[in-house]
Amino acid sequence: MGQSTSRSLVAPERQNPTTATEGLQNVDDASESKVRLSWSRILDALEVEVELVAEDHGCIPLVDVITTETDLHYRLFQDCIQYLREKYSLGASACSVPVALRKKAATGELPWCFSTLVNLQLDIQWSYKQQPPTPESKAPWNDELCSVPVLASIRFAMVATTLSHSPRAGHWHAICTLADSPDVSLTDWDLYQALFLDCMGTLLREAYGHRCLATWSPMPWSAASMRELSDSRLTYLESFVTAIFDESDLPHPDSRLVHMVRWTLGCPVDIPWLCASHDGYDFRATLPSYTKMRRRGLSRDTVHSLRDDAALWLSAMTFGLLEAITRMRIPESAFLVPGPREGDFSLSGSRLLQFIAYWGSYVEQHYDDEDMQAERGREIAGHLRRALHALAEEYDDSTGILRRAGFSTRERDDILFALLCLIVPFCILVTTNSRWPSRLIPNERLKRLGWCPSATATLSSRQFLIMIISNLAQLPPVVLPTASHVRCTKQACEFYTVWDPAAYAPRHVDPSCRCEYVRPPLDKVLDLLSRDIIPLVTYDGHSLQVLPADGIPYVAISHVWAQGMGSTSEDGLPSCMVRRIAGLARTLHPDTGAFWMDSLCVPNVKQPRKRAILHMSETYRDAASVLVIDDCIRTQCSVGKSWRENLLRIATSAWVRRVWTLQEGLLARELFFEFLDGPVNVEEVWRLMTPIEKKTIPPVLSPLSNEEFFTPTALVPVLNFRSAIQRRSSPETPVSDLVSLLHLRTTTKAEDELIAIGSLLPSRVKVERLLAERDGADVVDRRMRAFLLQLRDVPRGVPFGQSPRLTLPGFSWAPRALVDESATCWWEGDGTGTCTEDGFLAEYFMLPFHVLSIPPSAVIRGVTETPNEKSWGVRVLHGASSTVHLVIDPSDEGRPFFDWESVDALLFLRGDVSNAPIYGIPWNCLAVHVPSGLVTCASGGEEVGTSEAGNSQQHPLAVEIVAHWNLYRLNATQEAETLSKGFPALPVDDPRSTWVKVA
Repeated sequence: MGQSTSRSLVAPERQNPTTATEGLQNVDDASESKVRLSWSRILDALEVEVELVAEDHGCIPLVDVITTETDLHYRLFQDCIQYLREKYSLGASACSVPVALRKKAATGELPWCFSTLVNLQLDIQWSYKQQPPTPESKAPWNDELCSVPVLASIRFAMVATTLSHSPRAGHWHAICTLADSPDVSLTDWDLYQALFLDCMGTLLREAYGHRCLATWSPMPWSAASMRELSDSRLTYLESFVTAIFDESDLPHPDSRLVHMVRWTLGCPVDIPWLCASHDGYDFRATLPSYTKMRRRGLSRDTVHSLRDDAALWLSAMTFGLLEAITRMRIPESAFLVPGPREGDFSLSGSRLLQFIAYWGSYVEQHYDDEDMQAERGREIAGHLRRALHALAEEYDDSTGILRRAGFSTRERDDILFALLCLIVPFCILVTTNSRWPSRLIPNERLKRLGWCPSATATLSSRQFLIMIISNLAQLPPVVLPTASHVRCTKQACEFYTVWDPAAYAPRHVDPSCRCEYVRPPLDKVLDLLSRDIIPLVTYDGHSLQVLPADGIPYVAISHVWAQGMGSTSEDGLPSCMVRRIAGLARTLHPDTGAFWMDSLCVPNVKQPRKRAILHMSETYRDAASVLVIDDCIRTQCSVGKSWRENLLRIATSAWVRRVWTLQEGLLARELFFEFLDGPVNVEEVWRLMTPIEKKTIPPVLSPLSNEEFFTPTALVPVLNFRSAIQRRSSPETPVSDLVSLLHLRTTTKAEDELIAIGSLLPSRVKVERLLAERDGADVVDRRMRAFLLQLRDVPRGVPFGQSPRLTLPGFSWAPRALVDESATCWWEGDGTGTCTEDGFLAEYFMLPFHVLSIPPSAVIRGVTETPNEKSWGVRVLHGASSTVHLVIDPSDEGRPFFDWESVDALLFLRGDVSNAPIYGIPWNCLAVHVPSGLVTCASGGEEVGTSEAGNSQQHPLAVEIVAHWNLYRLNATQEAETLSKGFPALPVDDPRSTWVKVA
C-alpha cells in the first residue's frame, strides 16, 4: 500500500433536517444540533453500486444518515474514529490495524466503543440469520432497522465495502484501495472511516464465529439455548412458580443445619456481581428464556456491550439458575451485599449457604411424592449439567464471554470457581453424576492466598473435591514466618524437604533460645540395638536416660524432619525441645514418661542404624501411643473448633505429605495429634473408626439428617484406612492401597521410599533384601527391581503406568517410584503377571497396528476430549460391531503418528473394543515394537507373532514399549457421521489374547 496523499481531516458537517432521512431521526428535542453520517465518498471511490448491493443483500441503502450528536450509537462511532486517529496513522501499516484490534479483542483489551458497536452489529446480524426477512416481513424488519439509523448505516457500509475486497480490486482492505486512490477529494476523515469499516468487518466476523461456537452458554444464541427456546414442550414450565422466597425463612448462619450443610455439601464463596438487572422481570423457568427476556430489542437507546452481556451471563448463572432449580422468585436483596470496594456488590457466600440449607429442608416438606421427586430431580439435574458445561465453555477463548468482555484471567477464574462452589452442592443434593474440568479448581487462587500447591494437590483427587476446596479457600493458610510457598509445586513443598542435609540444624522451641543440646548415652543405645532391643529415653529435666522397651508403655513420636526436630543419637536435640516432647509423653503416660524418637534413638553408625530401621515397624506397632507433632496441626487445631475443620487442617499438614509418616500413622495402636489443647486422640473423641452405615439418597431429597453423608475421614486417607483395617479379614495391605496412600507424598531421599513402607509391604518382600542393595547412583532402580522380583506376582496394569520408568535391562516397564504411580494400575482385579529377571510375563490383548500401514487420511490432530493442537489420533473402525474409535497419543510432544515407525501393535487389558468408553475414562494401551516382526496370514491380513510365539505362557512374544496411548469410542453422532460419510478409518478386528514378555 502506498503512502496517502496529503488530505485534510474534515469531520461530519452539522446539517439541518432537510433530507429524505429526516423521518429516521426520532429525536425528542427538535432544537438539538444535527450531524450527517455519510459514506458516499467512500462508496463512490470504491465504485460500489449502492442500489444493487441493497437489493442483493437485503440492506437498507442508508448511505447518508442525519442524526444528533447525542445519539448513543453515533457517539460510539465518533469514539472509534477518535481512537483510530490517536493510535494509528494512515501510512503503509494501516492495513494491519484490523488484525491488531482482533488480537486485543481476544484478550479483552479492545476499546469499549469498538466492542460495543460490534456487539450491536452482531445482534442485527444474528437476528437476520435466525429469521431472514421474507417478502411479508421485510417491511417490519426494515422499520426495526430504521429505528437505529446509525447502526443500520454502518451495517450497510460494511456490506458494501466487503464487495471491494475481491481479487480484481487488488487489495484486501478498503483503506488500501482508498489510500492509493488518485481521488484527492477524499479527506483523512474518509480514510479513517474506511479503516473503521475494515476493523468492524474483521471484528464482526470474529465475534460472529464466537457466537456460532457457543454450545452451552445461557445466552440466547448458544446451540442449547436455541433448542430450548424452540421446544414448545418447555413453555409449560414458565407457569410453575411455587413460591416467592422470603428472606426471613433463612436458617440462622450459626445453626447446626447450616454448619452441617457447609461441611457436607460445600461452602459457597462470595460471587462478584456485575450489576445486571435481575429484578423487575417476570419469572422464567429456563436459562435461555431468562436471558432472552432481559436483552431488549434494538432501539436508539439500546447499548448491549460485551460487559453487559457478561453481566447478564453471570446473572443467569446465579439468580436465573437458582430460580429455575427452586421455581421460586428470588429478589436481588436476598443475596446482594456491598463488595470489598466502594460501589461494588457481591452475592454473599454466607447467604447462599443459608439458602442451600433452607431449600434442602423445603424440598423435604413439599416434595413427598416419589414420582414428583423423580420428575423434579431429572429437571433440576438437566439445569445443573447445563450450568457445568457452560462453566467449562468459559475457559475456551473461542466461546467464553468473560475474557472478551475485559476480565483478566484471574478475575475469570475466580468467578468460575465461585459459581462452581454454588452449583456443586445442588449437584450433590440431586445426585447429579456430572463431571467438571480440573481447570475449574482454583489452584492459582489458593496459591495467592498462601496455600502450598502440594497441600491442595493432596486433596485434588479426593471424593467431594469442591466441598473440600470451597472450605479450604476460606481458611487462613499456615505460612512459615520467614518464607512463603511461592516456589512450591504440587509435587513437593520447598520447606518440607531437607535440601541440604549438611546444613541442617534442629531448631529451638523459641528462636531466641540458645540452650545446650542433650544427648542419650550412645553406648547404651548401641548396646540395645546390637541385641535387637528397641531403645527408649526418659528425661528428668537435666539429662536423658536410656532404657529397653521391655513391656514398658511408651510414646513413639511421629514428626517431619523439615520442621526442625530431626537429628541422631550422636548429635541430640536442644534441651528446650526435649523438655517439651518429654512433657507431652508424660501427659500420655504419667507413670513412665518414656518415649521413642528417631532423632534420639537412631544412631548415625551404619550397621546399628540399619538395625534400628529394621525395627521401625515393631517400634510403632508396639508403642502404647503414637503422637504426631506437626506445626500446622498443633497451632491450628483445637477441640473447641469444628472437627471437620480440624481434619481439613490435618489433611493439609506436612505430616500427611511425607512417606516416612505413612507407616507411623497406620501401625499405631492409638494415634494422638498434638493440638493447641495438648495430645488428642482424634479417633476416640469423634469416633471416626465406627463403621458408617451406607445410605441411599433420594433423587431430590437432601440427606441433611445424615451427618455422615460425607465421611470426614475421607479428608485424611490414613485415618480412613485405619478404620478399614479394623474391618478387614486379611492381615496384608494390597499394594494398590499403598500406592493410593502414597500419592503425592515425598521423601528427601528417593531410595528411602520402599524402606519407609517396608513393614506395610507383602510379607514375601523382605526389607533386609532392599537394604542389602549397595549405595550408588542407581540404588533407587536396584531397590525397585529387588522389590518387584520378591513381589513376583505383579498386577497386569503396572506397565500401563505413565510415571518415570526404570532404566535397568528387562525392567523398562516398571516404575521408578510408587509415589508417582496411579493406584488403578496396581489393582489386582485385572489379574497379575510374573516379574522375572529379563522382563514381565503376562497375558494381554494384542491388536496389530503398524503405523506405516495406516491410511494418511485416517490420521487427524487435535482430537482429545479437550482439543489440543499438539495431540494426534487415528480413526479406527471395529468391523465386528461397526463402532468407530480414536487411538490417541495424549502427549504434548506434537509428534505425528507417522514418526512412530517402530510401533507394530497395541496391547490392551481388555479385548472387547466395542465396549471402550465414549470420551470418559479412556482405555490405556501400550504401543509396542515386536523385534521378531509380525507375520502374514494366508488371507493377507496381519497375524501376531510366529506360529508359536504368544500362544502360551511357555512361548511368550517379546515386545518393547514404545509409547503410552489411549483409546476412545466416538459418541453416537460422530460415529454415525463417520459411517454415513465414509470418513477414512483403519479397519480392525478384536484384539487377540497373547502372552508377551515386556522387556
